[in-house]
Amino acid sequence: MNRDSWAAPALGPEFTHQYVLDLIRWFETEFQVPTAGFQLNSILYVAGPEGFVRSLKATLAQGPSGPRAMYGAIQQDLQNLRRLFG
Repeated sequence: MNRDSWAAPALGPEFTHQYVLDLIRWFETEFQVPTAGFQLNSILYVAGPEGFVRSLKATLAQGPSGPRAMYGAIQQDLQNLRRLFG
């Protein structure tokens, strides 16, 4: 497994390095923090969007070798955000 890559093949073939870089770029340049809470996925409700976004930014700062990236969690969060707000 290449930990210089954002790819998360365990999540599916679409989660290539370039696809995840595109999600990151969208998050950093186009995403607007919602003012109200929202349902991120079938399990997770985000009650505090500003805190959630701060957490995502901290996770991204760890790079692709961070624990949430290694297991595909940040990639899924970004994909869900783009699906909801992109």
